[in-house]
Amino acid sequence: MTTKRTTRSVLVVETGSGLGGSARALGEMLRSLDMSGLRVTALFTRPDASTERIDREDVEILKTVRPLCRGPERWLRDAIYLYRLFSHLRPAVVHLNNELYSSAPVILAARSRNIPIVCHLRSQRRPTRIEKLLAPLCRRLVAISRSGQMHFRRRLPGAGRRIEVIRDSFANIKPYKREERDMPATRLGMTSNLVRGKGHEYVLEAMPRILRMFPRTRLVIAGRTINGDNYDIELRRRSESLRLTESVAFAGWQDDIARFLGDIDILIDASYLPEGYRHTIVEAMQAGVPVIATDVGPAREIIRTAAEGMIVPPRDAESLAEAVCTLLENPCRMREMARNGRRAVVERRRSDSGTTKMEHLYRTTALSRRG
Repeated sequence: MTTKRTTRSVLVVETGSGLGGSARALGEMLRSLDMSGLRVTALFTRPDASTERIDREDVEILKTVRPLCRGPERWLRDAIYLYRLFSHLRPAVVHLNNELYSSAPVILAARSRNIPIVCHLRSQRRPTRIEKLLAPLCRRLVAISRSGQMHFRRRLPGAGRRIEVIRDSFANIKPYKREERDMPATRLGMTSNLVRGKGHEYVLEAMPRILRMFPRTRLVIAGRTINGDNYDIELRRRSESLRLTESVAFAGWQDDIARFLGDIDILIDASYLPEGYRHTIVEAMQAGVPVIATDVGPAREIIRTAAEGMIVPPRDAESLAEAVCTLLENPCRMREMARNGRRAVVERRRSDSGTTKMEHLYRTTALSRRG
């Protein structure tokens, strides 16, 4: 006699645009998730959200007919809408992929139906008073780095043991074979959404000094603006004012990140935001590209030694320029850094599977549901 295995429903809620690092990490996690005994639905709370990151056929994708989770004045109305939706979907677990504040109506609706909640804590900013009230309503909290776990253990009273570290999944990027050039490096690259805080302006400020020493160097900025911001226009104007139009290219959105990384010699991540994780650093190291990154968030968890990459202070154009010139002056060091960085990331990927840990968390949380 065979026993029928119970299928448990997991509802993953994405409150962002679908274009950022949280959606990318979600897509990579779902791509390799063992779905046996699980049924996963991804709910996007913005009708205009991009769902291109979720490319698995057995994951159902839903979008709300109007924007949800946009502000406290609408939370009650949104929670009632979601309560009715949960009555129809009947999830065993609700997974919030972004943060506490933007997911407040989801938390209220899930708690009203006694559905256990797993919530990601993706940034390392200081929690608001509302978030301190919401955190105890979640069964489990997920930090995506050790530094993030320590940050929230200090700032979310009583949440310590419920915060565990599960690092984001990321694509398996293999190095492209680079063409030989007559300079040790001529292409610097940045890849992220064009949002304030990613440090593009400081890299532009660093370029004149770099060009004085290495006049054939070029900077390629990949990415697009979100939420209707005009930050890209501001960056183009700043590039023009610094007379960098011949040396800086805006490449737009890159669907093939591996190809982009294969076309650059150094990846610069100049973010000064309270980042929960630094996906671009990991991807570049995995692709065998030397990395210069600012000392923000978990940068030192990823780049653990000077042999794996360079770390500079945030908001410091002078330090960025010095780091770039140091590498361009020493091509042997660049090649060794590329090898060491890739080796470190690949080894950690084998020993620390975020997907396996999320799968276990889904199953154990679903089994712990009461009532």
